Amino acid sequence: MTGRPWWARGLALVALVAGLSCSPSNTAEEGADATPPAVDEAATEEALLQADRDFAIATRERGVDGWLEYFAPDGAMIVAGIGEVNGHAAIRELMGPFLADSNPRLLWEPVRAGIGSSGDLGYTIGSSRREERDSANTLLGTGMYLTVWRLQPDGTWKVEVDIGTYTPVGAEP
Repeated sequence: MTGRPWWARGLALVALVAGLSCSPSNTAEEGADATPPAVDEAATEEALLQADRDFAIATRERGVDGWLEYFAPDGAMIVAGIGEVNGHAAIRELMGPFLADSNPRLLWEPVRAGIGSSGDLGYTIGSSRREERDSANTLLGTGMYLTVWRLQPDGTWKVEVDIGTYTPVGAEP
């Protein structure tokens, strides 16, 4: 999704969640009769869930370097009050100070995954929490997130877009 604005990525996400293919349609060279290879949905969804879990571990262990390891070079975050933060340098600038300090810390767990019909674009949805590391691991707030992933040529999944919510404790309606 190189060079696409956040709203174009959002349209791809809507298509993905709606169960439509997010890959380009067949070209004249491929022919109208070309059929995509079969996608093992269960295995691919499990691979996405594992990639998300590994993303959380890498971030917890290595801070912003672990965070960036899972983002595509042109990956983006969509942040309330800021908008689109695009590319490793901008994401490092935003997340570096927060992830450099283990207090507070960001923890998350995916709860479900889905894939597009082409098998190379997927998403994870999960819950997150922000804790202050002390003897009681004080909960500062909770949230939900949606991460859009793209399968890379080397077989790894990288984050294309990450969107999250955050509600401080005591601010719930």
